Amino acid sequence: MKRLLVTLFALVCCCPAAAEQKETFDGIDVHYIVLPTTDLDADIAARYGIVRAPLTGFVNISMVVADGPFEALSGNVDVTVKDLLGNVVHLDMREISEPPARYYLGTFTYSNEETMRLRITVTLPDGRAHTFTHQQKMYREQ
Repeated sequence: MKRLLVTLFALVCCCPAAAEQKETFDGIDVHYIVLPTTDLDADIAARYGIVRAPLTGFVNISMVVADGPFEALSGNVDVTVKDLLGNVVHLDMREISEPPARYYLGTFTYSNEETMRLRITVTLPDGRAHTFTHQQKMYREQ
């Protein structure tokens, strides 16, 4: 778990465009990152059942209380990805719970230099929901 968080933190710090990928609503921060799976360390990808492939991307989403001590939140995370042709894929988001962290992972395929449009909806157990969009150009990685 610590190794995954360190890897993801390092990726965020190395990628200025992804440095502040966060949405805030009702006192909740929703952090997200979208990257090629080949950017993941092979051991970490295997640990979480993520297949590393040149044209496969992954989404990592977490929800935490915005102010105060760290508190990861559970909920429902719904992600759809649309390509340039308008094809829409609904991602199967898996919840990973490694206290105190909790996050949601999903993968998708893309073509080289394709801009992917993500629609992300998070719903908390109390029914509060927030939807936002993110688009990112994806590149073939080796």
